[in-house]
Amino acid sequence: MNTKQILLLILLATVLQTAELFLQPGFNHSNNHTITFVTNSLLALLLCLFTKLRLGTIALIVIIGSVLANIIKVVVDVYFDPTAHNLFPLEIVITAMIAGITALFGIAVGWLAKRIRTTFFR
Repeated sequence: MNTKQILLLILLATVLQTAELFLQPGFNHSNNHTITFVTNSLLALLLCLFTKLRLGTIALIVIIGSVLANIIKVVVDVYFDPTAHNLFPLEIVITAMIAGITALFGIAVGWLAKRIRTTFFR
């Protein structure tokens, strides 16, 4: 894949995760990461199954998408309440860590599914 396609996938991941952040109930200062876990894992799984990207590239797409989505959420929150995110850099680090873990989970399931498909269903 070339750079434009990877940037398009990052944009898609950002839009998907931003929608997920704003559409979950009580999104203001929500610490519920279950929906984020499912979204990131499914995104990594689908990228692993339906693209020929390297596993590290898939992880980076999911992580960058999550971080950009969190930055968008912070910008919107700060617009309404300037004191809302006084630990913004820490939020970015935590978002990247959670996205990395969930991306690895989705990649592992996708890799296993590909392995089973190529081994048993030739």
